[in-house]
Amino acid sequence: MSKPIIDMLEDIRRMRMQRMYMKKEMMLKCTDSICPNIRKNIEKNKEGSRNCFVISCGNLKFEIQCIEKTHIVNLSNHNCSCRTWDLSGIHCMLAISCINWMKQDVDQYVHEYYKRETYMKSYELSIEPLTGKDTWSDVGDTPILPPHIKKMPERPKKKRTEDDSQTSRLSKKDVGKWIINMLRSRTMEWFNSSRTR
Repeated sequence: MSKPIIDMLEDIRRMRMQRMYMKKEMMLKCTDSICPNIRKNIEKNKEGSRNCFVISCGNLKFEIQCIEKTHIVNLSNHNCSCRTWDLSGIHCMLAISCINWMKQDVDQYVHEYYKRETYMKSYELSIEPLTGKDTWSDVGDTPILPPHIKKMPERPKKKRTEDDSQTSRLSKKDVGKWIINMLRSRTMEWFNSSRTR
């Protein structure tokens, strides 16, 4: 069922207001310094880092051998040659194996965007509630109407050259009469031929 534009916008505003409140309340219950979904990814990568063999060359640079592949990790620049850390900002299992090799905390290398404080800042403000439409003052402008329906272009029709057979077309009614007459004449011919035998 379609709604007027103002009602649709009001529904969107209420949904956004409720969603912001629920997200904020969810994070208030969280005691971890990192967002829950990011923590799940880190724990999953920790499991995979057990299969990696770390070789350090100093200056926080490492060569990692993992499942017949070799990669380079630079902890000072927060990047890895597999590019997972560069693209997502969440360290891969190769980087985690280097951090564990250095006996450092994995949370130190998590990007600021994934921390609880940053999440709470993004949901710090809320959408303010409004009164119903019946209390709104009339501004006197023309009401908002839906856009005009514009017919979209279709596939162009084929331009055929008409020959003599096409110029003398019959309507459906005429075609039906023609078929009936043809069947009658054939039936009469058959009947007459059978009587003469």
